[in-house]
Parts: sequence; structure tokens; C-alpha cells
Amino acid sequence: MAMMPMYFVTKTKLQNFIFENLNITDIKGLVAVCFVVFTVTFLFEALKLLQIYFQLRVRQDPLSYAKTDTTVTDRSILLTPLLIPVDIQQIRKQRLKYHFYGCLSHMINLAVAYFIMLAFMTYNVWLGISVVSGATLGYYVFAAIGNQITQKFTAVTSKNQASTVDSESNNTSTQADSTTADSCHM
Repeated sequence: MAMMPMYFVTKTKLQNFIFENLNITDIKGLVAVCFVVFTVTFLFEALKLLQIYFQLRVRQDPLSYAKTDTTVTDRSILLTPLLIPVDIQQIRKQRLKYHFYGCLSHMINLAVAYFIMLAFMTYNVWLGISVVSGATLGYYVFAAIGNQITQKFTAVTSKNQASTVDSESNNTSTQADSTTADSCHM
């Protein structure tokens, strides 16, 4: 039984790669495996983005569902406030649904991350380069999309909070004005 090396190697032959009897014997096979590892690592960054999306949807302000829901076709200013959830049960179902999807994406992320780790732990330089370059390119592409999604949900939430604070401060100042007016008439 051959021991796996504990140092980086540049061999083109891999025995029992991730699964038993999955042997790479030539350069064409190694290039194919490197391409698959690169692609999986690239898509792993997209899976992380998907998990962030589900987390943002769970924490989303219920009053902003209509502003971020892609299934809503009419987004006129007059109709958007009417698209808020009707009751607390609908809000709970929405959050539970996105939490469940987030759990599923976490499970998939964990499994894919362990497969990537096993590929890197072969100590093959070419597979290591595939992992690092796939993760780098994936981060470059998907981090920009993640920033846009985060800003979208943050902007909608902060806009709703700002309008709530403005309406509360208007109510407070109106109450203060009426109180001073009444105290003058006493």
C-alpha cells in the first residue's frame, strides 16, 4: 500500500483520487480533473453568494418584501404599499422558507468545501493551482454581485427605517406643537 506524500508533488499520476479506484494515469486525465476542480471551486463562490442571499431575505424587513420580490410585476408607487404581507403568519412562512433554503445551501456548501479540501490534500501542485485560481476568479466575479445584492437589501431596509423615523419624529413634533399651543391657552 503506497502512502500519500506529505509534500507537494508535480506527478501526473494520482491513485484513488477522492474515491477508491478513481485513478488518473496520464496528462489528459490530470488536465480534465484540474478543469473539474477549477469549475467546482469557481461555482463554490456562487454557492456562498446564494447562502448570503438567503440570510438577507430572512433578516429582511417585512414591509420591504414588495420592493425586493422578483415575482411582483406591478411596481407603481401607488400599489407598492398594498403588497405588504397581510398577517404575521405570512411573514413567518416567508422567513421559515428562506431559512430552510439557507440551511440547504449551507449543507451543500459544506459538502463541496470538503471535496475541495480533499482535492487540495492530494498535495498535487496542479490541483492546488486549480483550487486557488478557481476560488480567486470565483471571488472576483461573485463578490461584485454579492455587494450589489447586499446594497439592494440594505438600501431598502435603511430607506424603510428612515421613513419610519421621519414619520415618528413628525408625530412627536406635531404632538409637541399641540402641547405648547394648549399650554398657552390655559
